[in-house]
Amino acid sequence: MSNLTPIRLNELKLQANFLLKDLKSNSERAEAATSRFSKLPYFAHVLSDKSSLPVSQVRLKHAYEVIALENDFPNWSSLRQYVVEKDCLYRGSLVAFVHSWFQNYAEAEAYLNKNGGYLLAFWNDFIICGPEYVKGLGLHSYQSYWERIHYNWIKPADLQAWELLRSRAKEIYVNQ
Repeated sequence: MSNLTPIRLNELKLQANFLLKDLKSNSERAEAATSRFSKLPYFAHVLSDKSSLPVSQVRLKHAYEVIALENDFPNWSSLRQYVVEKDCLYRGSLVAFVHSWFQNYAEAEAYLNKNGGYLLAFWNDFIICGPEYVKGLGLHSYQSYWERIHYNWIKPADLQAWELLRSRAKEIYVNQ
């Protein structure tokens, strides 16, 4: 779908806010922003008639759509869902609690089997962490679910338990 590099959902939201501010400014960035909004079918017809972009009608939701299209997603909802799924377990403030970081799942799984911990994923990377990280995520009160998935987010032993953890992780991420 996309070659989107790791990014936080909040960063994408900031990009959209800045894009909208650029459009509504009286600066040279307004022209570049107009060009970016012209990619939206909603506004493309207006600009093809040699009219100007109706800036007063442009909303933040349109800026979100521009950001999505520029990242090769059909709409903001798809981009948002993708980023939340890939990034819901990452917290920069908790990186100190990561025991080991891997780019290869097999190596991460071998480490987990030998040393214990929790095997999680951030985008295309795998980490082993301890309970401090899981507590920081707000997922520590689901210990029986972690046991049921054998502490392995990537290949959980119990999909039902994992689905509950995943749903909760995404909810917490979106609301942070």
